[in-house]
Amino acid sequence: FRGVSFLMTQGSYIKGNAPKDALWTHTECHWQSSASFCELIEKVVVPYIKATIEALGLDKNQKALLTLDLYCSHKTPEALSLCKANLPRSQF
Repeated sequence: FRGVSFLMTQGSYIKGNAPKDALWTHTECHWQSSASFCELIEKVVVPYIKATIEALGLDKNQKALLTLDLYCSHKTPEALSLCKANLPRSQF
């Protein structure tokens, strides 16, 4: 799936033939924040999982595995709530 680079500045984004479904973003400190992590889950991970399940003709209840480290932005109440809502068997 299309990932996100948090080591970029607005001026360093790829120009020209960048994938249309890529998520280009950055934070002021260049580290992932809770908001940017939630954006990644909402705009990249969840749509990718749903599209892959559909493309493979799998059952709508098919599970997916997302492996994360325990970086602070992954453990905020907002991030945990979003993961539990969209990735129902989340374990931390």
